[in-house]
Amino acid sequence: MKIALYEAVRHENLREEVAPSLGYLAAYINERLPGKVQVRIFRKLSNLIKYGPALTGISVTSAYYGYAIKAAKKIKKEIDCAVILGGYHITAAPRSLSGIFSAGVIGEGEAAFLELVSEMLSGNTLEASRLSHIKGI
Repeated sequence: MKIALYEAVRHENLREEVAPSLGYLAAYINERLPGKVQVRIFRKLSNLIKYGPALTGISVTSAYYGYAIKAAKKIKKEIDCAVILGGYHITAAPRSLSGIFSAGVIGEGEAAFLELVSEMLSGNTLEASRLSHIKGI
């Protein structure tokens, strides 16, 4: 299963480095699900869409939350993909989660994201009723 990770920032071209949190999340998922997933980190939304993931994780701060919503809308318009929101914004303001996102991950998200990936690998959809048992969702 293809998984894309993306940090929502307004000026994609200005940031050359990858957010350390996304690198850690990718390593965490790859280590625990070897051979079952292909996790890639993207700085450009257009490249993410070309990749065609089944699941996208977007990390965002409050300053760029509106951009994260726009990015999720564009992703869902172009490809059939579950989009999960994580990062500082949703952790600080969980009730602000837009309906465009399949779920929001609050706090340290490695274990919760792994469970979401496992749900999808088992053939399950990311419906709210199926996710209530996951800590941090």
